[in-house]
Amino acid sequence: MPNRPPQPPITVEMNDLVLPAYTNRYNALFGGKLMEMIDKAAAMCAIRYCHEHVVTASVEAIDFHTPIKANFLVHICAKTIYVGRSSMMIKVIVWSENPNNGERTHCCTSFVTMVAIDTKGKPQPVPPLRVTTPQEQQDWKTAEHIRQAALDRRSREKQYENSSR
Repeated sequence: MPNRPPQPPITVEMNDLVLPAYTNRYNALFGGKLMEMIDKAAAMCAIRYCHEHVVTASVEAIDFHTPIKANFLVHICAKTIYVGRSSMMIKVIVWSENPNNGERTHCCTSFVTMVAIDTKGKPQPVPPLRVTTPQEQQDWKTAEHIRQAALDRRSREKQYENSSR
């Protein structure tokens, strides 16, 4: 595959409505349903960035801050913040919106790593990320720290697995 020029970050926005079927006994959106929405937004962002098929490699963080009530609106914003050889880290921010007054509340932040693959499931190179603004530079640094923590965690997991045999 020829070298591709650096690409600017891609942002994808999604909106949904919290229907009663999506809620738990506390009349709030199921966490698993929100995780599905986050994964979908991250995948769409990664696909638009690299123009390849992608799979979810990991979810490095998903922090729920406030519940999202039934009949509220969900606004999701996913953005590429870091790119490796075949992987892309996507920052996903979720807000709920009260339909009665338009008030928005930050509900969740997540960092999802997607990997570009070919039709045989093998990783594919992605274009480098063009980082220009101070916010993009800060997001890149944050992603580097998250990535390093994930690599350290995986190394500890392997050590544990090998020692428990």
